[in-house]
Amino acid sequence: MRIRTGVVPAALVALALLLAVPAHAQNRIGVIGGVNLSTASFDPSVSSALSEEGLTADSKGKTGFGVGISFERTLSPKVNLRLHGLFNQIGFGIEGNGTFTTAGAAGLRASPAGAVGTFEVENNYTLNEFNIDALVNLPVGAAARFSINAGMFFSFLMSDKQTFRNVFEGDVVEGTVDDEDEVDIKGNDAGIGIGAEFKITPKVIVGALYRLGLVDRDDDVETPFNSVKTRAVFIYVLIPIGG
Repeated sequence: MRIRTGVVPAALVALALLLAVPAHAQNRIGVIGGVNLSTASFDPSVSSALSEEGLTADSKGKTGFGVGISFERTLSPKVNLRLHGLFNQIGFGIEGNGTFTTAGAAGLRASPAGAVGTFEVENNYTLNEFNIDALVNLPVGAAARFSINAGMFFSFLMSDKQTFRNVFEGDVVEGTVDDEDEVDIKGNDAGIGIGAEFKITPKVIVGALYRLGLVDRDDDVETPFNSVKTRAVFIYVLIPIGG
């Protein structure tokens, strides 16, 4: 398990603020679970630099899941404080292709100098994380069936996996890396969360939360894909327990 210290203080402050509310505040807990639709973005200058070399690179999405516990404190009829503690699976892919000009007879396939070859690369990353959402929940309307959530999220990497497939002039190299010291992903993330909920019944709430990561997850100084930041939409069902 990799939990680095950079994001921990901010997560502890958010938790302290959530708990440091008046004693008369009403508390509720619940079970929450759903689907993560995630991807990643990287610095636009990367695409520009690669295109100048005749290369292309794109990110692609991954579907994962999230499940955990929700804790809520009601401060007033119009203001709730919400904390989600989740096991969260997200991920993303990076794929690219291009052409190259050989320098002469060398490498996997001997070719004359100036010959043009092609290549394709595909890398997929799966991240299993402990996720904390610290949110302000604002009910809307007299019935308060609809509400808006906004706040911060903090993620701590527990395990990760990378699969790759490289095609170089028809020769395919593919495999899987699941050693945390070999997968070049930083151990934690933090960012902004914003979303909405609808209360179908007092015991069934559906919602969606968009998490915008602000931490560069790329831990490889040699890769051109700098400033890799995660994006995810969490579509969930929340079932309150008790009062």
